[in-house]
Amino acid sequence: MQFSKIPGHSILKKHLIHTVEEQRISSTQLFSGPEGCGSLALAVAFCQYIACNERTSEDSCGKCSSCLKFEKLSHPDLHFSIPVNRNKDGTKDMGSDEFITEWRSFFLNDFFVSRDEWQKELHLDNKQLLITTYEASQIIKKLNYKSYESEYKFLIMWLPEKMNLEASNRLLKTFEEPFEKTLIIMVTEEYDAIIKTILSRSQLIKIPAYNNQELSEAIVERLKVSEEKANKIAVLSNGNFCKAKWLIEQTDDATHTFDNFRQWLRDIVTFNITELLKHMDIFSKLGRENQKGYLAYAQFMLRQVFAHKFNPSVATLSDDERDFAEKFSVFVHIEGLSQISELINEAAYHIERNGNAKMIFFDLSMNLGKFLKKEKVTV
Repeated sequence: MQFSKIPGHSILKKHLIHTVEEQRISSTQLFSGPEGCGSLALAVAFCQYIACNERTSEDSCGKCSSCLKFEKLSHPDLHFSIPVNRNKDGTKDMGSDEFITEWRSFFLNDFFVSRDEWQKELHLDNKQLLITTYEASQIIKKLNYKSYESEYKFLIMWLPEKMNLEASNRLLKTFEEPFEKTLIIMVTEEYDAIIKTILSRSQLIKIPAYNNQELSEAIVERLKVSEEKANKIAVLSNGNFCKAKWLIEQTDDATHTFDNFRQWLRDIVTFNITELLKHMDIFSKLGRENQKGYLAYAQFMLRQVFAHKFNPSVATLSDDERDFAEKFSVFVHIEGLSQISELINEAAYHIERNGNAKMIFFDLSMNLGKFLKKEKVTV
């Protein structure tokens, strides 16, 4: 993985390269950034750059024996610790090595990875991903060996927030005083979920979400869609390339999603409980990733309705969506935008944590009704 293959983050890439040139590589680092920002790919590219035999001032060469092994994630000095679980009962003696073949295939297919996609890859349904105490012991064992080919040994831990407390405590000394010539990089999406004793032992590298322009350019280049469509997807994705991928995959269902959304709002403003209960049944059967996607679409559409009402030139809508926005705009008021956005974000938060989808969606529907003006109008 070369830096040049990862969209954006030019300043951060230069900073990482500079730390190598100045020989100021902190032994334990924490890459912290939201889902879909490329943080895991940056960690792999950073390790590849350090191990490269012919690196330049801008990137690893991509051609030496070390780089070729990194490109396949098969370098003997590169180790991964990833959250896993089994699709059957029991978690005893469960570590990353048991799933390393699946992991390599998963990452190499697309380095913009998400927790939900990995969970789906392992066929775990609603089982939680874990980094166990057994895995912590295996990490210590691996890092105790001498490096095989590179000057450094590398450990990349994806989602350290999935460590249980015992595993975290077992690794504290390793994080504080790593073995000689060892680089540990933890890649987190939930900085606040990591225990403070680990945070205090790590150098923090903050990785921002992509802005709309960066994300749009990445979508055009990597997903091969039109610039117009990419711009719209970028706004909807909120800097998250993983979400952008998912939204583009749903293109065939876009019309159905819009029709369902439009009818849902109709039933909210008319307080049609019977029909709202039907929406809840549909929503509960979508699956968590689709539920989150639907809420993201609702968030986007309601913002576009506000935009169309107060400044139509900035709204990004299809003809059908624009027609809907014009008719529905009488229901919305600028003072309600922040509350509506907060309600949808809160619903997505509870969906992410395996809350009851029907209850979440019903509660959201009732609360949205409080911020939508009730007038009889055809929408």
